[in-house]
Amino acid sequence: MGGRQKLIFEFKIFGNKKIGHADVVGAIFNEAGDIFAPTIDFTELSDCGELGRFSVDIRRENNLSAGVLEIDVDPASYPAESRPAVTAIIAAAIESVESVRGCRARFELRGWVDRTAERRERAVARALEILERMS
Repeated sequence: MGGRQKLIFEFKIFGNKKIGHADVVGAIFNEAGDIFAPTIDFTELSDCGELGRFSVDIRRENNLSAGVLEIDVDPASYPAESRPAVTAIIAAAIESVESVRGCRARFELRGWVDRTAERRERAVARALEILERMS
């Protein structure tokens, strides 16, 4: 696969207290970000847009929290041959987070979507439709 690749990671989140969006994002930058620093700096990746949108959907019941975290990842500043490794390291670092706002937590990678490939496939399908109409 050539060119850029923008992935969306999906994680399941479990916590033994009530936690929110800011708590989850903070834990990722504080715990996961420290694991591979300074080689892979989460703050730097975020500042340049390579670690993008954090979407957190948390449901709270009693004193438990569960939900889904989606993160856009596009490590474009790294050499093309090392991007898959950097992307995998980011995912593994996030899974290593054990605490959110002082409570025990667990992150499980559920999957990922290659947003670039999806867009490319839609554009090719549409181009074929247009080409067919032109004939």
